[in-house]
This record gives sequence, structure tokens and C-alpha cells, in this order.
Amino acid sequence: MRTTVTLEDELAVLLGKRRSERGQIFQEALNEALRNGLVEHAASPMPGRRAAEYEFKSFDLGRPLMENMDNVHEVLAAVEGEDHR
Repeated sequence: MRTTVTLEDELAVLLGKRRSERGQIFQEALNEALRNGLVEHAASPMPGRRAAEYEFKSFDLGRPLMENMDNVHEVLAAVEGEDHR
């Protein structure tokens, strides 16, 4: 596919260095850089950053004070008293 790409100056310099080091033509260097970046991006849940690992401690809080909390009025009455309004 042919397209026009506008590169930032800094990226053009980096790509030029990479071309020289590897003896590649511009198209090869650009395709390789894009491919590597897209593969890395797809493999990372947060591009450029590793996903943090978390450990959560669980606690047994016992049985709930109310078995059924579907009725908001009943829950508020139990928690705040009948004059909750």
C-alpha cells in the first residue's frame, strides 16, 4: 500500500539512525518500526506501561444484617429508623 506519512523531526532522526545501523532502505526501516510498535502495543494492556500487580486481602464480615436489600425503604428504615425521610 502506498501512502504519505508526515514524521516528526525527532522520529525522522531516529529512523535515519536505525536505517544506517541496519543497512535498510527507508521503507524497510519504517515498516519494521511500525510492526514492532504495533505488536508491543497490542500485547500490553496499558501501552508503554506494565500492568501493576495487586494483592487484595479478604475478610469475613459475617452474615449481613438484612438478608434482602431489594426494598430501599426497608433498608433505610432499618439503618436510619422509621423517620429516615
